[in-house]
Amino acid sequence: MKTLLLDTKGDEYINICSDIIKKSGIVALPTETVYGLCANALDESAVRKIFKAKGRPQDNPLIVHVSDIKDVEKYAKNVPDSAYLLFEKFWPGPLTVILKKRNIISNLITANHDTVALRIPNNIIIQNIIKKSGVPLAAPSANISGRPSPTEFSHVVEDMNGKIDAIVDGGKCVIGVESTVISLIDEPIILRPGFITIEEFKKYLPTVKLYERVSNEINDKEKILSPGMKYRHYAPKSPLICVIGEYNKAASYINSKLETNTFCIIFDNESQLYKTKNIITYGVKEDPNTLLKNLYSALRKADSYNAEKIYIHCPEMVNKFSALYNRLILASSHNVIHLEN
Repeated sequence: MKTLLLDTKGDEYINICSDIIKKSGIVALPTETVYGLCANALDESAVRKIFKAKGRPQDNPLIVHVSDIKDVEKYAKNVPDSAYLLFEKFWPGPLTVILKKRNIISNLITANHDTVALRIPNNIIIQNIIKKSGVPLAAPSANISGRPSPTEFSHVVEDMNGKIDAIVDGGKCVIGVESTVISLIDEPIILRPGFITIEEFKKYLPTVKLYERVSNEINDKEKILSPGMKYRHYAPKSPLICVIGEYNKAASYINSKLETNTFCIIFDNESQLYKTKNIITYGVKEDPNTLLKNLYSALRKADSYNAEKIYIHCPEMVNKFSALYNRLILASSHNVIHLEN
């Protein structure tokens, strides 16, 4: 398949992509979180192409992207007042809300759940194409399943060129990590941590909780409540080991494990502690948003150097780092070293 590589000069990309979507094709589009692999959410044949292009298991539900709050009632029912409160505060933006679905949404989208995950992305490019095509877009991240999510055009080209109809170059994603997923089916519960933290939700939903198994392994028999909960996700090609601990102790431990083509992903201000030049930095320890924004690029960069093994220094699992910790334990298949301080 020849994949069209499109820029966003003028409106031509809008017409091309909306036509592809109307004809059951798939396109990769930027959002504020990560690039999404988009197809008509109401067209099962198109949705099946998403699973095929990604190599994604069909028991992993997809998020449906819309352009207006008025669209929610078309695809969800029994929408609680708490949902509209969150829509007002966080949409458009990096928030996905799980609600009871209407029959118009296929079970293929929802992995046979009676719920649907909905989001309004805060990016003019995908917004334009949703509006022009006139349909909601199913859109998981535009990468091979299990790989680090794409936050740049080049990442999508690397994974999807020749597999899909078109890729739109929207530059680097401004947030760089997937949306926070919250279920409002019963009591509000965060199923996938993201850019919006539990502290922010508590201002509007004081009883909200973080799913107790958000950082635990999900066994093969369990149903997946949200994207990003099961299977190896966000992972580089090389084995990844997460190291949690104070600067000097983390460096000492990693230095003792160095081999010829071991790479270290570390905080900005600790390079001098490491006995190798194979270093990639991803932000300052105190700034979770910068660490999240740079994480996937750092993992892909290590892969580009054909790293045989990757060590990453990461913060403890506290609320402001919950999204980062979640991505890293999944990327490392729960290979986490805790060093005593």
